[in-house]
Amino acid sequence: MTSIRHEPEEHANTARLESFSDGVFAIAITLLVLEIGVPHVGEGQSLGEALRHLWPSYCGFAVSFLTIGVMWINHHAMFKDIDRQDHTLLVLNLVLMMSISFLPFPTAVVAAYMRDSSHQLTAALTWGFTLIVISVAFQALWLYASIDRRLIDDHVKDTMREIVKEIQTGTFATQWLLENQAGRPSYTAIKRRESELQIEKVGAELRSMMPWLKKD
Repeated sequence: MTSIRHEPEEHANTARLESFSDGVFAIAITLLVLEIGVPHVGEGQSLGEALRHLWPSYCGFAVSFLTIGVMWINHHAMFKDIDRQDHTLLVLNLVLMMSISFLPFPTAVVAAYMRDSSHQLTAALTWGFTLIVISVAFQALWLYASIDRRLIDDHVKDTMREIVKEIQTGTFATQWLLENQAGRPSYTAIKRRESELQIEKVGAELRSMMPWLKKD
């Protein structure tokens, strides 16, 4: 008598999930440039002037390209630690990919209304809300995989045990107090390195173009 073999709920290979996700990232990041339309040169207008007039689209493209790029790097790093998948993880990853693929739309909205004082705040909030949704989806994906060490690799489990042990024994608190007493040199060094990243420089330039973000 032939027995029916049932697939286990958890699968030891995440290759197909990662391949699908890489495809979505690639398409989303490519769609950004399609939002930069070819300028129409009017009578008496130079092409250079028309190209300069598209600067909001260039800014939106640069910021969103770097943002999606960072998301791809984080997703790649996360799945170095996740070594199994199940149906729920697939659904959560699908929600994350849906929210990321939506990003070109609010990017286009920001580019179109950045110079319109009556609508620029709404456009910026639309873009920001989309990033919040993406962040929540990222957190949900990682929390589901990591709670009770459900789907993560064994080396991550060992690292998490070491972190918990440092917290329980007071080692973490001691190191934190010593760091602050010394003037927070490690924290300052990390902040300095982050401030030199290209995405931080582009973000600072973009914020300088948004008057509603300026302090009174």
